[in-house]
Amino acid sequence: MLAPPRQDVIERTFIERKAELDAAHRRRPGGLRPFLLSWLQGVLRPPRPTRAAVLPRVARGELQATWIGHSTVLLRYAGTSLLTDPVLKRYVAGIGRARAAADLDLGHLDLCLISHAHHDHLHLPSLRQLPRNTTVVVPPRCADLCADLGFGRVVELAAGETLAHRGVEVTAVPARHAGARSALDWRRRGCCGFVVRGDGPTAYFAGDTGYFSGFVDIGRRFAPDLAILPVGAYRPLVFRLFHMSPLDAVYAFEDLGARALLPVHHATFPLSYEPLDEPAAWLRDLQRGRDLGDRLWLVEPGETRVLREPLHSPSALAR
Repeated sequence: MLAPPRQDVIERTFIERKAELDAAHRRRPGGLRPFLLSWLQGVLRPPRPTRAAVLPRVARGELQATWIGHSTVLLRYAGTSLLTDPVLKRYVAGIGRARAAADLDLGHLDLCLISHAHHDHLHLPSLRQLPRNTTVVVPPRCADLCADLGFGRVVELAAGETLAHRGVEVTAVPARHAGARSALDWRRRGCCGFVVRGDGPTAYFAGDTGYFSGFVDIGRRFAPDLAILPVGAYRPLVFRLFHMSPLDAVYAFEDLGARALLPVHHATFPLSYEPLDEPAAWLRDLQRGRDLGDRLWLVEPGETRVLREPLHSPSALAR
């Protein structure tokens, strides 16, 4: 049995890959879309409509993932459903969405996973739409933000801690991001990603994060099958300290060793200076250039993809 790579080897490899990424981003052409124009368009124009989420029956040993929009993904195993960072309304902190959230039935929901306290991830009006018997999982020092919403159970998980609930295990893992709710919030709130293990393939939801060496460790420890990674809010390039571009996300996907990549945090809210359609176009180029094939799930809001276990052939990746 091969010994795992030493930490110094991991860090040296990460430094090399990070240098490749930085050089590639400096070479990439592209200007900065005026943020004020994007903000005005979001306020004045109604969001583009999206399809309703059609949720097929989940078989044993399957994981179904439905992108609702932004960082909101519905994950379903047979008998268990989880929602990530629910943002379902038209406006977040005065910023209008360009694409409407996919309509879905939220009559039953087991777990809601919230990666950090920023308004476009911990969105109180959207949380009020969830069933009261949903268990809400948040990073450290964030439970107080949900205390008045009437949920029966709000659980804080620090990186490395695990919650078992209704046949699934949720483990909080590190992220390279900031957790403060605003510039005046001094609570030192936490931020994290989540690894979800249930009756089927394992999912990793990164929340918001910059590219960091932790992806290798997460891949080695948890071997996630599905990587849900953010691909927006990367211009100007200093934003990449805490966010990822499509190229950053593909490097992270390779570090994780996952079977499928579901990109999120794009095409919804104008939160930075790249055009809203740029991440998807860049991902299509990367799909060809890095031979991602059907491992890249570049989906529309409301679209569901299925990952089956065990993986006997490429046909196990299905629409």
